[in-house]
Amino acid sequence: MSSSSEYRIWELMLHRCENPKDKRYKDYGGRGITVCHQWHDFNSFYADMGARPDGLTLDRIDNDKGYSPENCRWATASEQQLNRRKLKGSKSRFVGVTQRPSGRWSARITVNYKDIYLGDYDTEEAASEAYQKAKKRVLEEFELMRKQRGL
Repeated sequence: MSSSSEYRIWELMLHRCENPKDKRYKDYGGRGITVCHQWHDFNSFYADMGARPDGLTLDRIDNDKGYSPENCRWATASEQQLNRRKLKGSKSRFVGVTQRPSGRWSARITVNYKDIYLGDYDTEEAASEAYQKAKKRVLEEFELMRKQRGL
């Protein structure tokens, strides 16, 4: 199993969360993302996650929580695009929302590597609500596709 894609994914997960010399540590271990105790053993990780379906990668459902059976899934890159923190330097408190020079708030969502403009709004909260509604619709579509693929 040590040559499997699952093993490599497991190894990289541990490394970015626990090795301060890893270039991605600041975005994982450095901000408190941990690996649950049981997943320090590859066999436990594999027993919980199973074989990696083609085209999917390990994803944390809640991007602010660590790696554990309750918070991880195999997901497409498109699904993972919807599972992000807000951009550094953003003036908004919310993901998917930016402030225009006019002072209005713009909402955008990225689906399958394409930016989709959701509109401009008078308030940051209204733009966030538009983003959250769009995200919910897209996630429902992804879930339907997962069921059709038997995942």
